[in-house]
Amino acid sequence: MIIYKNALDVPSMSKTKVTLGNFSGGIGSSDDESVKKVSDAKYIANFDIADGALKAGAGLIEYKLNGKPISLNIENLYAKKFFYFKNYDVESGEDKDVLLCYSSNGTMYFCNLYESEPNFIETGIWFKSTPTAVTYNNGGDNVILLSSQSDPLCVFDGKGFKYVDGAPKFNSMCVHNERVFATEDKKSTSLWFSDDFNPLNWYISIDEAGFIDFPDERGPLLKVISFLDYVYIFREYGITRLSAYGNQEDFSVSNLHCKVGKIYGESVTDCGNYIYFLSSNGIYKFNGVDAVKILDCYDTFLEGVDNSDASGLYCNGKFWLKLKMKIDKKEQNVLLVYNLHSGTSYIMKDCKITSICLFDGKNKEIVAIYDKGVKVASVIDGYGKLFDKPLKKVWQGIESDFSLPCEKILYKITLNLEDDAEVIVSCDGIKHYYKVNSTKNCITPKLKGKNFSVSIVSYNNNPRIYKPIIYFKYLKENLW
Repeated sequence: MIIYKNALDVPSMSKTKVTLGNFSGGIGSSDDESVKKVSDAKYIANFDIADGALKAGAGLIEYKLNGKPISLNIENLYAKKFFYFKNYDVESGEDKDVLLCYSSNGTMYFCNLYESEPNFIETGIWFKSTPTAVTYNNGGDNVILLSSQSDPLCVFDGKGFKYVDGAPKFNSMCVHNERVFATEDKKSTSLWFSDDFNPLNWYISIDEAGFIDFPDERGPLLKVISFLDYVYIFREYGITRLSAYGNQEDFSVSNLHCKVGKIYGESVTDCGNYIYFLSSNGIYKFNGVDAVKILDCYDTFLEGVDNSDASGLYCNGKFWLKLKMKIDKKEQNVLLVYNLHSGTSYIMKDCKITSICLFDGKNKEIVAIYDKGVKVASVIDGYGKLFDKPLKKVWQGIESDFSLPCEKILYKITLNLEDDAEVIVSCDGIKHYYKVNSTKNCITPKLKGKNFSVSIVSYNNNPRIYKPIIYFKYLKENLW
């Protein structure tokens, strides 16, 4: 008998593994997926990635005062915007903070938060359009000033409102060197300033109040902020800086050379060392001299979207930006959460937030108006739920050949997790779904193809998912 050795030479398969490792890289910034890292995401929603793992992002829980939900308790009326008046009473030595509410019919209400059973009280003041506000210490007494581009300036001292005689109508205000600086309606190019040490005096004279006009190509004045010893005026297409010390004749103006596109005024937010804002070109941070674009990974979601109603605030080391993004070809209201310490970000979606306000009491917190006033909710970091229902959390990986430009077999994926989740593997455009949990943390897809993507979805309120490892088999000769 003749024995033929190696009559059939079956090539052996090489093996390799890819560890995604740290999720904190977030969404890849390049439009070209071929140059992204395999740990980059294409899209992240409701997952916080600050420590490198996938964890629950922010959620909503019904806001309550002394155990009772906030409500106007008036038929067919709901809250449109809140203003928190931080009010320290010198005589009693106690905090007597007040919550002001702009309602759906334009009427202003206030609620004394220090009372045992706080209720909203009608003020008798009515606004045609959404007001803006700023607090001021007027002769030792705290007051809050409110105005809108359609309504004259009024002042609230914690007890009642009164209109300010002779004051213009403002759409943005700030306090700087004991004066109030303010912009008029969104088509105006005039910056107003009050008399020093008297925010109620708007009589124009060289020794009292006045205004400065900016009739140049940078357009209308949208937002005014006191920052780093200057007044910064954010305009439709640029930023102007005002040095405003002492008397009016000593004021000086300079236009900064920042090309940032069309600025959305209410997004402009003082976050301490920087001002952050949204424009038609994307998201920027501003240091008082230069504006630098950041988070360009979101550009594709912002392209062609009008964010004129975007608004931002700063709380607990994070920039919170309510805006619209185009996701799956549909515009959606989302809350972008940018961690200034870690540099990571994610979007909170499926939450129908229409307004956000910083409640600046003993514990700083964000309170949101949900679904056009249906509910008032606290935005809780790491809560992961929409009231009692867990939010859908998504980490969508990029499509990649995983540095193996040949046909290969994805035969195994392992990951560490503490709750149920779903792994979605796309093989050359065809999706395959697998359930995993803390005891079953390994799947064996055995999918053959060239390009793959791996995505992770969780419907739990408190997930923790980290360090997925993807295993491949391939023929070395297919690499060439």
